[in-house]
Amino acid sequence: MATSCTSVSTSDTLTLHLDGPGSGAENMRRDTELLQRCARGDIAGAVRVYWFAPACLSLGRLQPATDVDMGACARDGVDVVRRPSGGRAVLHDGEVTYAVVCRVTDPDLGGGVLDACARIHAHVARGLALLGVQTLPRARGRGVRRDALEGAGVADCFARPAAHCSTAA
Repeated sequence: MATSCTSVSTSDTLTLHLDGPGSGAENMRRDTELLQRCARGDIAGAVRVYWFAPACLSLGRLQPATDVDMGACARDGVDVVRRPSGGRAVLHDGEVTYAVVCRVTDPDLGGGVLDACARIHAHVARGLALLGVQTLPRARGRGVRRDALEGAGVADCFARPAAHCSTAA
C-alpha cells in the first residue's frame, strides 16, 4: 500500500509505502523497483516500511556470498538475499525494516552515503521520539546468528557500530 506523505525532504514529496511482511526475494524486488523508479525520475523518492517473513539474511551488494554458511541458514529456515545497497550481512528476524530511496541531489537526504545515512537516521530518531521511544546514538549492534556466518564480526553489519546509528533505549 502506497500513501503520499508530507516530505521529510525540502525538495519534493516522498512516497510512503507501508508494505508489511514479505519474503526476502519479494522485499528486495520492491526495494530495487523503487530505486529504479527514482533513478528514472518517475518518483522523487520513497520511504518503505516492511518486515521479513520468514527470517532473512541480506547480504550487501558487493559482499561475497562465501562469507555466509548457506547450509546453516537453510537448516535454520533463514532465506538469503542480496540487497541493492552496500554494507555487510544483516539478519532480519522480527524487526521492522525500512528503506529510503532518494536522489543524490536531494538537499536533505541525498549526498554522500555516510552523510545521507546520518541524516536519515536522525529523521528516524526524531520520529521515534514523537512516539515516545528514546534512542541512544552509536550503540553497539545486535549481531547475527554466528553459526550462519564465517569469520565472526567480518560479515555481520552490526558487529561494528557506525557513527550515525542509533538504537532504542
